Amino acid sequence: MRGFLLVLVTVLTLMASSCGAGKNKQAHTTERKTEKFNPAPTTPDTTFNFGLLINDWIGSPYKYGGCSKDGTDCSGMVYTFYKEVFGISLPRSSSELYEKAKKISIEEAKPGDLVFFATKSAKVSHVGMYMMDNKFVHSSTSKGVIISSLDETYYRERLVGFGAYR
Repeated sequence: MRGFLLVLVTVLTLMASSCGAGKNKQAHTTERKTEKFNPAPTTPDTTFNFGLLINDWIGSPYKYGGCSKDGTDCSGMVYTFYKEVFGISLPRSSSELYEKAKKISIEEAKPGDLVFFATKSAKVSHVGMYMMDNKFVHSSTSKGVIISSLDETYYRERLVGFGAYR
């Protein structure tokens, strides 16, 4: 249970457009991204395991309404990852994920916790999973599943907050 809680805290987010469920749009084709999560040898096993599990998603193409490694949007990746890895069924949209999550601070965020962004208006429209060291994994409309930094101006200006399902 403790390992599950540590993994669950990380945040994944920010996408150039809102995350959706159910609408069909043609998948954007992207090159597979080679940057992978490389945990330091001193990180806890749960962080290491999260990093290894999320590596399978890196480079997956963006697909609005998608929820698999063959094509996914931001909330679809979070939904599928939590269901397959943790056995937890979460809401499907980024705004619902935010509404139902336990709000936490960045200091409390652990790998697997969620990070939320407002990319189109004041309403949450993008979600990602926190990794560590201000990094998060998310599905970008232009690049697919990538690792980004909360220190990047775009994400810093649109950050709404962090949430946990633990």
